[in-house]
Amino acid sequence: DLHSFPTRRSSDLEIAICADDILDEIIIHLLKRDKNNIMLIGANSTGKTVVTRHLSNLIVENRVPERLKNKQLLDVDILRTYSNTIGDPMMYANLLKNINYALTTDKYIFLIDDIASQLLYFDYRRILDLCTTNKEIPLICTSTEDDFDTFTKTTPSLAQRFHVINMKEYTKEECLEILSMSKSRYENYHNVHFDNEMLEMIYNKAKKHFKDRILP
Repeated sequence: DLHSFPTRRSSDLEIAICADDILDEIIIHLLKRDKNNIMLIGANSTGKTVVTRHLSNLIVENRVPERLKNKQLLDVDILRTYSNTIGDPMMYANLLKNINYALTTDKYIFLIDDIASQLLYFDYRRILDLCTTNKEIPLICTSTEDDFDTFTKTTPSLAQRFHVINMKEYTKEECLEILSMSKSRYENYHNVHFDNEMLEMIYNKAKKHFKDRILP
């Protein structure tokens, strides 16, 4: 009932561009004996989810240290998996049963994407306590800064179990590199062509007119 990322590399798993430092820091902390749970914090569109997908790619391709090989990201996507039974006590019991079952093996890395919305309707203290107790099975969560501040104030003991990694808005140079490396996907999908000279114009106009959005 919990979704596990594929054990073969899939073309629809996005590649994280300009995120090598973030991935290196994630891998370093996943290998730690203590406090190996990770909270990726950043505004929407800073690439938190894409980074976790790319980590799955690296594991599938064996481009990770030995201890992380053969691991799988287990996506605890509560809203998607149990959307039709929210509020049902049996649903909650089934969720805890599945998590406890996954804890019997050390092959998983738990992932809770957008933790604030995922755990809005549930006793998240119990779920997070389960997911952060077993040091052999790390937990990766993503959150905005405001949501994590709320989480820290309401459950300080749980918040202390996470190593925080902040993801900042990309620089102009990084945005242009991302556009350059990913534009072929958009060209193929929309049957259009972008000259490289257009990329900086696209960046400048987006920066000027979409002030409430984070690039890229």
